[in-house]
Amino acid sequence: MTALLSLPVLIGLIAVALAFDLLNGLHDTANSIATIVSTRMLRPRYAVVWAAFFNFIAFLLFGVHVARTIGVGIVSADVMDARVIFGALMGAISWNLITWWAGIPSSSSHALIGGLVGRIFHEFAVTITTAIIMSLIVSLTVTPISESDVGSVQASSLFLVSRLNCQITTSDGTVLSSNTNNAAQTNC
Repeated sequence: MTALLSLPVLIGLIAVALAFDLLNGLHDTANSIATIVSTRMLRPRYAVVWAAFFNFIAFLLFGVHVARTIGVGIVSADVMDARVIFGALMGAISWNLITWWAGIPSSSSHALIGGLVGRIFHEFAVTITTAIIMSLIVSLTVTPISESDVGSVQASSLFLVSRLNCQITTSDGTVLSSNTNNAAQTNC
């Protein structure tokens, strides 16, 4: 940033950034703990503490690659100003609230990138690094599709393996084939 910020603008930006951080925690914690709570691996209270702890120390283990990509790799630093930061944060906050209200799992980091890119397109259409944006678009579209395919193969494999070891027993102890449609007890 080349211009100095007035104190009220700086305080406002910090307040908006803290609001985004709070929503990021609310939004992404639900996504990250859903499996361990629904499988009863951990109680919700312990799962939230677990997620908060690991979100807090993640930069120590994994570094600051995402923050560096967002801060340096997407947009050139000479166009970053208070309006761009405010627009990016408000876009991300809006998207987080919409997806949270609708129950759609989404990433706050991707919402922040989308807010940043949208604000930069609005302000300066030529300053976005095209190669990084294209890699982000590819990863945002390919990752869910490939994860869905891998998950489908895994679920189908588990279903088939579980059916191989399944037998259906009637109340009198007769073992039926799995294709029989009688009232039976399933021992799978």
